[in-house]
Amino acid sequence: MYKNFDFFEWSEQEDSIPLKVVLTQDFERWRDELPTNKRNLIDHQNLSGEAGDVGFLFTNNGRLSVAILVVDPENTLQSWGPLSTKLKPGTYRLTSAKKLSTGFWFESMRSFAFGCYHFDKFKAPNPRRNGIVKLIPPKTIPHKKLANVVSATFLVRDMVNMPANHMGPDKLEKTARIIAEEYGAEIRVVKGRDLLKENYPLIYAVGKAGEQSPRLVDMQWGPEDGQKITLVGKGVTFDTGGLNIKGDTGMLLMKKDMGGAAHVLGVARMIMDEGLDIRLRVLIPIVENAISRNAFRPSDIICSRKGLTVEITNTDAEGRLILADALALACEDDPEIIFDMATLTGAARVALGADLPAFFANDKDVARKVVACSHKEKDPLWFMPLHQPYRSYMKGSITDLVNSANTYFAGTITAALFLEEFIKPGIPWVHVDTYAFNHIDHPGRPKGGEAMGMRTIYRYILETYTARQKKKQKTEL
Repeated sequence: MYKNFDFFEWSEQEDSIPLKVVLTQDFERWRDELPTNKRNLIDHQNLSGEAGDVGFLFTNNGRLSVAILVVDPENTLQSWGPLSTKLKPGTYRLTSAKKLSTGFWFESMRSFAFGCYHFDKFKAPNPRRNGIVKLIPPKTIPHKKLANVVSATFLVRDMVNMPANHMGPDKLEKTARIIAEEYGAEIRVVKGRDLLKENYPLIYAVGKAGEQSPRLVDMQWGPEDGQKITLVGKGVTFDTGGLNIKGDTGMLLMKKDMGGAAHVLGVARMIMDEGLDIRLRVLIPIVENAISRNAFRPSDIICSRKGLTVEITNTDAEGRLILADALALACEDDPEIIFDMATLTGAARVALGADLPAFFANDKDVARKVVACSHKEKDPLWFMPLHQPYRSYMKGSITDLVNSANTYFAGTITAALFLEEFIKPGIPWVHVDTYAFNHIDHPGRPKGGEAMGMRTIYRYILETYTARQKKKQKTEL
């Protein structure tokens, strides 16, 4: 799945065109050192030295000799993301005005790849395929690692972009099975009324009205004695809002409500492709929040897997319900850490906008490290508080909990506090409330499904794993 990309040429090509990279801070000096005729040509093309500027130099007979790209090393998406639309079709080899680090080139190639993504599965063949822009990545960067992160990102984007009639519960389960088979992971699915038999009442209640049965996917991979890390992803393949039905604009993008499931499958794919020495578990509760004669109702009371009773005060607050049963299951295995990812609340978007996912953590040291990984990856997350006084908003008068607070305030925090009720004390837990979608085209981030927070969570796992492996090896010596 996404092993090869047509926008990368992994071997040298004799007819490749030089693409000279000039950093924004070096542009003026580089321009001033050009011969007069070339400097005049650059000026004629209105190159100002801003990130993403593209220019061209030609031979005396008018052939393209060198393409120029101005790059801001602090914003490679802005610089490299639109490049495939600015160059003429052909294969380009990279040169630079100064020696640049492997890390710079890796991030640059990743940004270029992100900008090459097209979701055209439902379109007629595109004439652009008559010629595309290809780059030859530097040999110094880890090609397998590059392919890994690009593949995972494209996987998330494709899954989120798929409409519900092509990514319903059956297809989401099938996608998980394909990934499990690719990497030799074990997979088990509890489906339909078996959810009640095996004590997943919240998952069943939310999904029972759907045409395709609700289910829980349980994927496990890696050595049994490895560090236990569990990922939980919200898999609502379409959210009508249930009997608390959404309006037309609110429902328009609800194909993306399985974005959390897509994200954890992306993280899992990266872990398995890298071959990390951990015991990975992926739990995905999958439902369609539909309307039918047997749909769950406001005022229904349901006893969760953990034994806590929940009064349904809003059927449009369904994601936290299915996550609750999955999180309770995750804790039964006593993992070292649990990450859940979900397109959970509109309140997070009101607070932080579409581009900045919120995250919560019950361990301050874990939270600090997540923030650090976010900065390193340039994959932004914003730490939000589990403000305990707000917990009272989620207490029921006739039940242990309600699934939606009777207030418009702090909706993303109260949702996280609801989830925390299902986390076993002492287990570190991170909850990411992501949006998983770009409303407009951004450099390197085309309109549509987007991986937001996936690279950060993977880096946290990778850095923790690497640190412990080094410590273990040192102890053994």
